[in-house]
Amino acid sequence: MCLFESTLHGGGSHGQFLKAGVPASLTDWRAPQCTVLRRVLSKPLLQRAIAVIYRPETERGSHYFEAMLVEQFDAMI
Repeated sequence: MCLFESTLHGGGSHGQFLKAGVPASLTDWRAPQCTVLRRVLSKPLLQRAIAVIYRPETERGSHYFEAMLVEQFDAMI
């Protein structure tokens, strides 16, 4: 089941889930009824890198990268 398709727009991937009111979930976007969600998550969204040295002056450039979740994963926890 695709729970929050109508509320997704703009921002990073984690922000998309928070905007949709889904702070924690198992979301599988392979289901046929998830076409809108797949379309939104097919666009490049910001992902925060893990295990980086925090440097506030370069945070945006060195801590974040663009990712297309549907091309990298089948689901998100």
